[in-house]
Amino acid sequence: FAFALGAASWDAVGETVEEWDDVSYYSSLIEGDASLLRVGGSLWVRSPLSRHMALTFEVGARYVGVDSSVNSSVYYEEGAEVFSADDVIEIDDTWLATIGIYLEAELANHVKIHAGLGYDFDLIGPEETVLGESLGDTDFSGLSFNLGIAVGF
Repeated sequence: FAFALGAASWDAVGETVEEWDDVSYYSSLIEGDASLLRVGGSLWVRSPLSRHMALTFEVGARYVGVDSSVNSSVYYEEGAEVFSADDVIEIDDTWLATIGIYLEAELANHVKIHAGLGYDFDLIGPEETVLGESLGDTDFSGLSFNLGIAVGF
């Protein structure tokens, strides 16, 4: 069994949109970043390859807390009507399932280094909202490269 703790940060893809016609004008800007804190556990199965090397398989679950600093600015004008707003795009916390395969090499007694690939799957689709309106679900699924130390006791 393993306890997992991790942190990540990602920059939102900055995007500016401008649209206009004979009677209206619209512009929006999205920029910022989000911080993620991952906490969970896993079940590991080890298959020895040699005396000091093993192949390990992981299956687990992670709770992901999201702190969003992704900002949205909107401006709309049609005739005498003008609307302008700035708001943070809120992203719900979520749960992920994780699987992985790693090559593990013994460094010392009960201390191993491991490296390999993992993949996270959304168990629930975290929703994004701005100005009280839903933007729909977001997706935290993805491939990861992992490098770590395993300590047995």
